[in-house]
Amino acid sequence: MGKNKIIIIVGSSVLLLSLALYFFAYKPLIKKINLAHQEYSGIEEKINLSKEALAALQELQIKKDPINEKNLKEVSAEIVSLAKQNGLVVIATNIAAAERQEAGFKIVPLEMETESNYKALGVFLGQLEGLPFGPVELKDFLAGNNQGAASRLKSRLTLNLYLAESQNAR
Repeated sequence: MGKNKIIIIVGSSVLLLSLALYFFAYKPLIKKINLAHQEYSGIEEKINLSKEALAALQELQIKKDPINEKNLKEVSAEIVSLAKQNGLVVIATNIAAAERQEAGFKIVPLEMETESNYKALGVFLGQLEGLPFGPVELKDFLAGNNQGAASRLKSRLTLNLYLAESQNAR
C-alpha cells in the first residue's frame, strides 16, 4: 500500500504541477503571442497601405508638374479660372497656412466659396483630377441650397494643394 500511495501522490503532484504551469505560464504566454501577432498584422497592413499610397502619389507626381511656393498664387488662379469656365460663381478664395508635411510635400489648403448648379459643380470637381499640376485633392466639401433659387447651390470647398519641396517644381 505504501508504493501505490507514493505513485498516486507523485502522479497527482505531476498533474497539479502540469495544470499550474498550463494556467499560469503557458496560457498567458499564448494570449500575449496572439495579441502581438494581431498588432503586428495591423501594423503590417498599415505599412502596406502607406506604401501603396506613396507609390500612387509618386506616380501622380511623375505625371503632373509639382506645385511650389513661387507659383502657388498662379495655381490658385488657374483653379479659380477652371471653376469659372465650368459655370461656378466664385464668391471667395483663401490660401490658408500650410497644415502639415507628408511624403516630401507641404500640404496647403485652398478654401473656396462658390455658387453654381449641381451639374457645373460636379463637372468642376471631376476636372480637378485632370489638372496639369498637382497633386490636388478635395479635402472638405459643404453644400446647401441658395435661398434665392432652389436649383443653385452655395458650396464651400477646401482643396489640399501638395507643394513640392524640390527646386524643379512647376
